[in-house]
Amino acid sequence: MRPNFGAGLDRLTFAPISGTTFSLIEHTVREALLRDEPRIDLLELTVVADPQDPATISIRLNYRVRKTDTMFNLVYPFYLERGA
Repeated sequence: MRPNFGAGLDRLTFAPISGTTFSLIEHTVREALLRDEPRIDLLELTVVADPQDPATISIRLNYRVRKTDTMFNLVYPFYLERGA
C-alpha cells in the first residue's frame, strides 16, 4: 500500500563497485530511512565491500529506537481510537 517505500537499491544492481557507488548507496539508504522509518534515530551507516567477495556490498546500520506509540506508528489492524 506504499509504492514509494524502500530505498530503490535495485536500480544500482549493475553499477560499478566504486567509491561513487558506495556514496550513492549510503545517501539512498539514509534518505529512505529518514523518509520511511520515523521510529529510529540513525546513528551510523556504512557501506563496504566484502573482503571475501568483492562483488558483495555490505550495508551496516547502527540505530536507536525512539520512544514507541508515536503518531507515525503503523499498526494492523487499524484502530480508529487509541487503546487505553
